[in-house]
Amino acid sequence: MGKYGKKFRVAHGLAAVFLFLCAPFASAENITIQGKVTDSAGQPISGVATKFRVQIISPDANRCVLFDETHTVNLSNSYGLFSINLADSTGARNLPNTYSLEESLSNRAAFNVSTTYCPGSSSPSTTTYMPGPSDNRKVVIQFLDPNTMGTNWETIPEMDINPVAFALEARNVGGFPASSILRVVSAGAHHAQN
Repeated sequence: MGKYGKKFRVAHGLAAVFLFLCAPFASAENITIQGKVTDSAGQPISGVATKFRVQIISPDANRCVLFDETHTVNLSNSYGLFSINLADSTGARNLPNTYSLEESLSNRAAFNVSTTYCPGSSSPSTTTYMPGPSDNRKVVIQFLDPNTMGTNWETIPEMDINPVAFALEARNVGGFPASSILRVVSAGAHHAQN
């Protein structure tokens, strides 16, 4: 780790990781990651083109990358505070781009991932991650201020994304979206129709 990695701080350990769901807009699901980055002297990183790379990782022994996106953030007036909205079309997707953010957090189906995106794999092949019903995902965040850090990315320690998978799954019933569910009203009750 460089001079930024040993003592950088992220507000309250890691920023807060928030999930915002907009049920009426199927493509509007995203995760907002917020935090603060400082250098080893405690001074805020303030680059106008600070890059943040966020990876969603499988929690199994293979630790495969399921989702990978890079955002460029202007920190010049934010005192090191950042806010990144994953999957909002402002970031650049990195390989592998097999799964959407929502899919990468789902516990409904198996993931077939090239071992190229699984650390420690010795030969290229495909591995399968089958999530359990209570599996969470891991998140790895890296940052780089090209003006002060050159090309040396710093990595914020890996963290769990806890109830996110279940929150996304709550939009569905048995894998069916709300628009595919029939609501039954008891006979004799009078309800206004939309």
